[in-house]
Amino acid sequence: MQIKTQARAEQGAEGHWAFLDELCLAGKLQLALIRRELPSDVTADDLRFTDTLSATKKQLVLRRLYAIVRSENGLPAADASRLADVTVPNFYRLKRLWTDRRNVGLTFLSGYSARKVGKPATDRLTVWEKKVSEVIGSQDIVALSVKEISKRVQEAEATKIPTYTLDAAARSLRQRARNAPGVLERIYGARVLIDYSAVSLVHVRRDGTTSLVEVAWVIEEASQLILAAFMAIDRTPCETQRTAISAASKKLYRSGPDIWRGSPSRISAIVPDPRSDADRRYVETIISAVGAESVAAAGVRRFGRSTLDVIGPVWGRIKIIPRATLTEETSAASVRAYGRDALDTESLQRFFGDAVRAHNRPIESALRASSLELCDQRERGSMQLALSAAINPSQ
Repeated sequence: MQIKTQARAEQGAEGHWAFLDELCLAGKLQLALIRRELPSDVTADDLRFTDTLSATKKQLVLRRLYAIVRSENGLPAADASRLADVTVPNFYRLKRLWTDRRNVGLTFLSGYSARKVGKPATDRLTVWEKKVSEVIGSQDIVALSVKEISKRVQEAEATKIPTYTLDAAARSLRQRARNAPGVLERIYGARVLIDYSAVSLVHVRRDGTTSLVEVAWVIEEASQLILAAFMAIDRTPCETQRTAISAASKKLYRSGPDIWRGSPSRISAIVPDPRSDADRRYVETIISAVGAESVAAAGVRRFGRSTLDVIGPVWGRIKIIPRATLTEETSAASVRAYGRDALDTESLQRFFGDAVRAHNRPIESALRASSLELCDQRERGSMQLALSAAINPSQ
């Protein structure tokens, strides 16, 4: 009796695998069907990146994931590679990355590239941070731009330093100096950045046309806190920026990460080209409220440069690409950091919203733990007052 029961169980297991194999080869796998076959250390967060993939790319990921699971359950590599739709050597490479998934994550399943989160890059950054601190004191670095810091360090060095590495070290060291006790309390909320820039995401509309995603940013400069970030979908660039400013103002008024300094915050604004009478009124209003000297309203290179200085060129898994702003360029060269797969509106909003929250979470925790005397809820602070005035002439 025991032997018959075991035989039926084995037959059931074989039938289960055969059913999944058929779905795999037909390109009809679903994550829910293979979820229970995955090791317990593979979490929902590890697989969250699949939510923003196109249907074709998601199926590719699921096939590779399923093939690895089948291989670990005894399927020969030649057969498993057929399920994964890769060559046998590439399947072995996938298996090696799978073994090291705690270091490389699971995004390698959507391609063959993966980068270890290890010490070498951190060590290089530390070396250059030390070099920056030797040239520029912590008090001076707080108010300088990244480019100014990098230029001074480069001038002090006899050999050429890679710009990306030096800028990253300068930005990291400057942020630590700004977050130091007594410093953040002195400068938080003094300056707010309003910007607009393309990012490495591609939007696909219902009619099948695609365009590069552009974002209106509102950022508190001292802490890097993103007060608002809105994608320009179904709105003109100016409409999107005005919406972002309004949302940032409401956020400050309702949740209170604001501070009162006796006067409105200083705003630096980079505004898009107006496309309608309403857009022109918006640009005129913000120039009147902020002052023409603080508004960049012309020049193809104005977009995104200030955002790069504050939060850097790569933000989570998204790359900020200023030179593609208003071009709608969607080539792989422009979008190589992320976004080669065009995403629908819902997927973009989910992915982008998660990125904003992930960026802000540690900053908001640090602000709560600091000795800053933030405004109480529904109390007007320096940033909220400045942003309200930027879009409402009566303020």
